[in-house]
Amino acid sequence: MRVARGVLTKKAFPVIILTIISASIILLYPPVSLLMILILIAILSLIAGLVVRSFTDHKYALLTSLFTFILLTLRALDLLDPINSALAISLLVGISILIK
Repeated sequence: MRVARGVLTKKAFPVIILTIISASIILLYPPVSLLMILILIAILSLIAGLVVRSFTDHKYALLTSLFTFILLTLRALDLLDPINSALAISLLVGISILIK
């Protein structure tokens, strides 16, 4: 049985690069503006989507990255209360039903 080592390396390379980029942005330019915070949230959502995409189907990666982006954006804007959390979860359930 042969192990495909090159496939995992090809899938891990973008995740490592995005992690290094986001860490360097945080260290060099502390995120104080809303634009910088949203850019970092988008990078983290992309990282989550790429990690999930390497293990599951593409539609689950899209759902994970979208849900991560919505929850982190609500948290950054101090809007993460029970009503918005319930709305975000219902949005995730609705999108997953439409994709299936």
